[in-house]
Amino acid sequence: MMKIHRLTIIILGLSLFVACKQQNKKTVDAVLDRWYGKEILFPEKSVFTRLLTDTTIFDYSKFNMKILIYADTTECMGCKLQLNRWKEFMISVESATSDTIPFLFFIYPKDIEEMRYLIQSENFDYPVCVDSDDLLNKLNKFSSDVSFLLDENNHVIVAGNPILDLETRDLYIEKIAGKKAFNNPIKTTVNTEQTIFDLGTFDKTDIKEVFVKIRNTGNNPLVIFDVNTSCGCITTSFDKQPVNPGNNIVVKLKIIPNETGFLSKVVKISGNFDKPIVINVQGNITDL
Repeated sequence: MMKIHRLTIIILGLSLFVACKQQNKKTVDAVLDRWYGKEILFPEKSVFTRLLTDTTIFDYSKFNMKILIYADTTECMGCKLQLNRWKEFMISVESATSDTIPFLFFIYPKDIEEMRYLIQSENFDYPVCVDSDDLLNKLNKFSSDVSFLLDENNHVIVAGNPILDLETRDLYIEKIAGKKAFNNPIKTTVNTEQTIFDLGTFDKTDIKEVFVKIRNTGNNPLVIFDVNTSCGCITTSFDKQPVNPGNNIVVKLKIIPNETGFLSKVVKISGNFDKPIVINVQGNITDL
């Protein structure tokens, strides 16, 4: 009976994943239509800190482009921020242009101490503005968390979160680099031995790791573009180098529980192959 229950959850999860992907395209277009060309207003005085300990001078007014990230973390802080994924995206931006593109993190925190712990535990030493009074949101009337690519006059060029959507990420890189992010990449084929990982029952203090082995079964090098977790409780790591035909690449998923209950998460791995690889991670998190 338990197997049937879990299978039902997996099927529902995959169905929702497909539906969400279709809806996401409409949402991305709607967000861009709403914000494109609009000027973003900033508070007169914004204090930035590193690791939420020392304040730092961060003059972002003279750059040709800048990336703004606003997050209301009054709900799930780790899920909202996904700092490791932002670090990966920063590397992509740095490799796409010789210009410096500042990232402006404005965080409206539920708990500053929790935020400090999260930032320090992930060693996220990029400047962050703790917007305790939610001034940025009040000035611009954001309806939710937002991410924008802005021009030198703070007008929106691209709207959408580049760490959650591959097409949005490509659009950021295209605008920053002045060329297509992936201009008709040479494709290959892949095979994955296992796509469903059952972690069983484990304590919420335990950290679990899952290793997804992907084999390049085609005739061209394999490149992983993105691993979308949609949840801050899962971090990812993989080799960024191309994988030759006949060889394997391993994508490591680290699961760091933040609450008890049944775990069912979907991870999407995208690369120079036709369809994203969908991985389902499940388990039962308890407070032993």
